Amino acid sequence: MELRQLRHFMAVVTHGGLTAAARAELIVRSALSTSVRNLERELGAELFDRTGGTAGSPAGSPRPDRGPRRAGARAAQPGGGGTPRPADGI
Repeated sequence: MELRQLRHFMAVVTHGGLTAAARAELIVRSALSTSVRNLERELGAELFDRTGGTAGSPAGSPRPDRGPRRAGARAAQPGGGGTPRPADGI
């Protein structure tokens, strides 16, 4: 696991999707997607539910008891669409 992969994961959550995250990280979308998939493979868990968009899976969700919930807070609201949204608990 590399720090870069964790940064890419957080960028997807923070920016609401792969395209915006890739733009923010100044890399192409395919490289970002590969980085996140490699992280998922190393962890042995899917961090995003990719059916109909890129939504947070239970494994990719921040724990509610671990500080402020900043990442994905906007996407967690009703009508957030297919953007990453943390699920409840791990």
